[in-house]
Amino acid sequence: MPDIIGAMDRRATILRRAALPVQRAGQTLGDFAPAFTRWAAFKWNSSRLAGEAAQAQPFDDVELVVRDDSETRTITNQDRVQVSGVTYAIDGHPVRYRAKGRIYLRLTSRLGG
Repeated sequence: MPDIIGAMDRRATILRRAALPVQRAGQTLGDFAPAFTRWAAFKWNSSRLAGEAAQAQPFDDVELVVRDDSETRTITNQDRVQVSGVTYAIDGHPVRYRAKGRIYLRLTSRLGG
């Protein structure tokens, strides 16, 4: 995995929905709320065109790196990440790189669910 680490100069807030005791059919999920904030390295991969992705509008493709700790290990693709006032969905599963003590996240501005 390429190393995009540089200055961890961005504040990334992990947003998470509150856990519901039992999820019933038709029950709406709660809103996303801040779970924790960490310093992160941020890299733009591209701003994909709508035609490429067959979407109604373009979306951003971003990589984010955070330090590995007990809270960042709980990040899943069900969470959202907010950086500089923009909310991103996590695309795929976070990749933990133990040798360097980092977790790599691929983010997209295309929000679903």
